[in-house]
Amino acid sequence: MSLRSLVPKSLHPLARRVKHGLQCAGNSMSGIENAPFGTDLVGYESLIRRLKSLGIGKVPGDFLEIGAFLGGGSRKLAAFGKTLSPERKLYVADVFDPDFDWTKTSGGRAMAEVYKDFLGAFGSMSQLEVFKKVTSGLDNIVCLIGDSKELSIPSSRLAFAFIDGNHDPEYVENDFNKVWPLIQSGGVVAFHDYGGDLPQTTGAIDKLEAEHRSGIREKILEPGKTLAYFVKV
Repeated sequence: MSLRSLVPKSLHPLARRVKHGLQCAGNSMSGIENAPFGTDLVGYESLIRRLKSLGIGKVPGDFLEIGAFLGGGSRKLAAFGKTLSPERKLYVADVFDPDFDWTKTSGGRAMAEVYKDFLGAFGSMSQLEVFKKVTSGLDNIVCLIGDSKELSIPSSRLAFAFIDGNHDPEYVENDFNKVWPLIQSGGVVAFHDYGGDLPQTTGAIDKLEAEHRSGIREKILEPGKTLAYFVKV
C-alpha cells in the first residue's frame, strides 16, 4: 500500500481541517520526508527546523518519541535522523490504544475522543496498523509498545526526546524524568501542547522547568505552535 493511498477518502470535519493545514505546510517545506495527510497532528516541519537550528546533528545519541499516534511525525523524524547519521535510531514509545489518555482539554473534551475522531477516518484499521503502514520502509525506527511508565529505553545516550504521550501531569513528569538523564550536553527535550488547551500539561512542564533549571541551558517556545524545548547544559 502506498503512502498516498492511506489518505482517507472521507475525513471527519476535524480531520479535514488538519488535512488541509498539513497539505499547505508540506508544500511550503523542502527536504522533509512526506507523510500522509492527517497522520502528523503536530507539524513536525517546525520541530525539525528547530532541531537543525540548534545543531542537533553534532549531539551524540539516538532520538526518542513518547507518543506517536498515527506515525506521520515519526516518519519525518526518523528520516531526518538518517540524514544526520545512518546509525542514529528513533525509538518510538506508545501504548497504541486511543482510549488510553482521558486527560480533558479546557473545553471538557477528552484526548481519547479526539484521537478516536482522527483514527475513525481510517476505517477499520487500528492505530498500530496505521502507524506501521505510515512508517514502512524506515529501518531505523524501533517500536516500544507499552505504557511509558513501565517501558525501558534501550539507548544509553539520547540527543533528542519528544514528549507527546499521555497528557496527564503524572505522565508528563514521569516521561521527562525518565529521559532527561539520558540527554547529552546540547541535546533537546521537546514537549507538545504547551500553552494550548491542556493547562494541566503546561503546568507540569513549568514545574519541571523550575525543578531542573540548573540543567537547562535554554527554554524555547515555538512561535504560533504549542511546542516548548529544553536545551540541556
